[in-house]
Amino acid sequence: MNLASTEYDKPRLPRKRLRRSLSPPPTAPTDFSPKGLNTAAGDGDIIDTDDGCNYNGKNTPKDVKRLLSPEKPPSDSKTYRVIELHNGAKVVLISEASELEGKEEKVKLPYISDSGNVVVGQSRPEVESTSQYISEHCCNCGGSLFCNNVTDYISSVDSALLSPRDNDSNNSGSHRTISCAVTVGSGFLDEPKKYCGLAHFCEHMVFLGSEGNALDDEFMALVKEYDGDLNACTMPETTHFYYSIGDMFSNGTNILDQTLEAFSRFFTQPKFHLDAIRKEINALDHEFRMKRSNDIVSRLELLKHTVAVKDHPLKKFFWGDKNTLGGDSSPEHFLDLKHHLTEWHRMHYVASNITVALQGHLSLDELEAKAVRFFSKLRPGPAPCKDIPIDLMEPFATPEFKRIYFVKPVGALDSLYLTWPLPKSAWSNYITKPLAYLNAVISSEVSGGLSDYLKKEKLIVEIQSGSQLMSKSKFGVLFVLKMYLTDAGVREKDRVIQTVFRYLSSIRDKGISPSLYRSMQLIRDANLSHYGDHRPQMINVKKLSNALHLYPPEHILTGDTKLFKFDKKAISQVLQCLTPENMNVMLFSHGFGKVSFPFTEDNTNCKFDYADIDGPNLKSWKINKSARPIFSVPIKRNPFMTTDFSQLNYQDEDTKPELMPVMVSEKLVATLLPLNMKFPFGCFHLVVQSKSGRYSGCRQAMLHLFATMLTFEMRESIGLASEAGIHCEIEPESDGNLHIKVCGYDKMGAKLVRDIMACISEMPQLRDENCFELSKEYLLKTMYATILSPSALASHLLSRACKWGNQSILETHSALTSMEFSEFLGFVKAYMAEMRITLLVLGNSQLEEVSNIAKVVDRITYKALSDNSSCMVEKSRPVSLPTTKLIWQVESLNKMGTTSTIVNYHQFSALQLDVFVLANVLLRMMAQPLFADLRTQRSLGYAVNSTVHVENGILGAAFFVVSDAEKFTMEQLDIELEEFLVRFYNTKLRNLSEAEFQKWGARFPGLPLGSFSVQKLQHFYKDYILPSGKRSRKLSIQVAGHDKIAGDAKPMLADDYKKKQVLVTHKGSMLECITQNKRYIEDVDIFHVHCPLFPGASGSNQF
Repeated sequence: MNLASTEYDKPRLPRKRLRRSLSPPPTAPTDFSPKGLNTAAGDGDIIDTDDGCNYNGKNTPKDVKRLLSPEKPPSDSKTYRVIELHNGAKVVLISEASELEGKEEKVKLPYISDSGNVVVGQSRPEVESTSQYISEHCCNCGGSLFCNNVTDYISSVDSALLSPRDNDSNNSGSHRTISCAVTVGSGFLDEPKKYCGLAHFCEHMVFLGSEGNALDDEFMALVKEYDGDLNACTMPETTHFYYSIGDMFSNGTNILDQTLEAFSRFFTQPKFHLDAIRKEINALDHEFRMKRSNDIVSRLELLKHTVAVKDHPLKKFFWGDKNTLGGDSSPEHFLDLKHHLTEWHRMHYVASNITVALQGHLSLDELEAKAVRFFSKLRPGPAPCKDIPIDLMEPFATPEFKRIYFVKPVGALDSLYLTWPLPKSAWSNYITKPLAYLNAVISSEVSGGLSDYLKKEKLIVEIQSGSQLMSKSKFGVLFVLKMYLTDAGVREKDRVIQTVFRYLSSIRDKGISPSLYRSMQLIRDANLSHYGDHRPQMINVKKLSNALHLYPPEHILTGDTKLFKFDKKAISQVLQCLTPENMNVMLFSHGFGKVSFPFTEDNTNCKFDYADIDGPNLKSWKINKSARPIFSVPIKRNPFMTTDFSQLNYQDEDTKPELMPVMVSEKLVATLLPLNMKFPFGCFHLVVQSKSGRYSGCRQAMLHLFATMLTFEMRESIGLASEAGIHCEIEPESDGNLHIKVCGYDKMGAKLVRDIMACISEMPQLRDENCFELSKEYLLKTMYATILSPSALASHLLSRACKWGNQSILETHSALTSMEFSEFLGFVKAYMAEMRITLLVLGNSQLEEVSNIAKVVDRITYKALSDNSSCMVEKSRPVSLPTTKLIWQVESLNKMGTTSTIVNYHQFSALQLDVFVLANVLLRMMAQPLFADLRTQRSLGYAVNSTVHVENGILGAAFFVVSDAEKFTMEQLDIELEEFLVRFYNTKLRNLSEAEFQKWGARFPGLPLGSFSVQKLQHFYKDYILPSGKRSRKLSIQVAGHDKIAGDAKPMLADDYKKKQVLVTHKGSMLECITQNKRYIEDVDIFHVHCPLFPGASGSNQF
């Protein structure tokens, strides 16, 4: 749970969806039948007997005050209303009723028939509307529909359309979902000194339920049963709770009323039972143990705990763990903790300190009626006093702040942080937004800019800037410039810092540019006008409920984005604060030579040393104009700024084009699907295939290098396009393909695709060895960071074990360590000698734009491979697992970490409609009991989850637990998971009625549910999932943490990322394998030799 997440500190690795994580997105959907809601209240807890208002929404009651309506962009068809209830709570209502009018049209999307054939041009009645489809699967770059070719794409679209919601980004209005968020205007800065982490802990406890719930987690179960999601997060000065519910299955609004009733009781009648308090402290403790090995968390703790003013609220340990909350574990201690928890809730969870957002397909009057009915029950009273003494208003006015800190990192990436404290006006002046201008200028990828200069000098690989920790705080703002350094950059850190200040001096010399600010205004206005209301519903209500705390009602939609007014003086004032004398420096690196780390941060145990910023340091960073490099400060209009927002419009169903391949030129096959869209966006998916792309870790490593160097060469265009709202990813794939994805405004998106293809045509002539070395170093470090993460490593090992012909990240990393520039050049020439280039275009784009892309492709010299070419590379293919219990257990490569991860994968069959539906129904039914049993009751770990696993056309289920090696062994975790599967069948599934099954099956509207029965579901579970099942094919991936981190554990060295990494596997005893029908995987390639390919996959295991 990352309490201090920032926009620029985004993880490079795939994020796992964790329950109640403080970093959205929310967890994968989970379900469990509710036990009913009642109004009983416990003794000694907070009770509110106010029944609220009896209001039907037809007239505004006297105790409801209408506030100014928010300004909205022209394309936003939602309607808004802001009200203040009689108790002081402010509520923003968002109605999608107008958006749903006329959205029942059926579209002719391609799909997979029951026989497995691709069907094009025929309507399928259960497919949703065109605008919904494109919003879910085309315009969201975070989606999952980035496929290798058109057939794979159609298959994934078919799977996505079968599932009502894959993730939160699908919460559009046509799903008829309703979302609600509550923001409490108090966070960890407001908590008492006695119990550090109390605000965070209260957030956890509140979501366990209220006195109206018979069982813990019952609200969660109710939300999940009706296809909903929920989440919560604790911030410095706010705490957020939000959820969504899919009432399209409820035959009315009774379920919505039940969830709103239960949700509102969180803030009036929390259930702070002692047993739950004891158990949740374990979850909180494990959460921080997981996070403390993150360098970002270490930096924040070091910054606020070590360098802030004495007795300042920022110095508190706001995560909370067993030490700060568990105390001596005596009954008296827990009673005292409960008392403080109750008092905290009573003081801060009051109506005047709470804002609410409610969004759905109901009318504004209906939404208002529900808001009045349920949130008028919030306890009235004044907001807590938060006066801060004058001497604490500047938390970093200390000598300790103005130092350079040398920190020993946990990960492999070397990073340099330059931090400046800024006054509150830097963010509160949202009309001008001076920080937005500085961010654009400092982190710009324009040729001759700061980033471009440092990268050409081989000193950095990436630069980011933004506000952090106190991004919108009464104490001001921390402005951070973060740079990922190369090994040369670590050695020449003073030169890097000196260059930063020379660039800042150039900005001052050239002055604040009104034309650049105007260009930024136009881009942001365009995004608001054409993309402003495309935010996922559940995230939208969280954002708007928070905006009511920050902005006046009329600006809650635009306050955080729109540039209202150019103010040169305000920008200059902030720029003047960025001086060496006012700066904190933190350098995370293993490459300090003889530098020792004599100090230890109390909370994260990170090792560090420091030096004062004075004397030689300060002098070297001062500006020397005679030695100043000539910089190009961006002052002109962005060339990727879109001015043409014309949209395709098909009034007649018969005129809508179908998805069909088009041979645009001799070298490019394009598949064009123009669709009616609400926004003028297009998505371009370009795939380059070659016979030289895979079948060895070496070739995979070279393909990764190819993609990285291509991104490096295109950094200016990609960076400018990103600033203009056009997003690009260049990714190598395991099948040897290079996948280029560009999504955004269609006209400029097509221009970026053309620029990328032109750059690819010049890659065989590449002679820049510095670029090669820079890309190689960065790839080695990022891959090594992935290998060090137990969860990420487990994910890669699962894919490696289940697919023949696939290379793991370990093999790719090992091959990269010894790669030479001459080898890489040979690979590029071979790769581009024979290729096949295909293009999938979705959305607002037309054939003319595709033809212009084809002209660039035609200029590339290569032999085009046909569809049936014998030279085409074979894809990796799924392995059919044996019925024995397979275990692949390895030691975590992070010798200093205790985190363990287990993933128990159950393989089912090739993707079939009936198996797909049964698997989804089962996993939705199991998710909530799984979490409540293994996470809440048995405290196995903070992260416990399950998911339907589809890869290479093979369907399965995966259950994973992230735990602590000091508490549980891998064998214990495996046994606990298997015992849960048995308990679930005996207590839930065995006695499931046909009516209950049909209710769960209603999660998949439009499917032939008549062919399914509860008996079929039970037989499927017994055969495929139970440990004793006759068709059970289970693979347990186990990455074991180190339970004893003693002196013999070798700390990471500066050059460890350059070395080949070898997994240490656990072999198991002969007796264990015989008596328990277990088989341990020691060599995955030998294991594959004895496994057949999955039925339906042709070919042999031999090349």
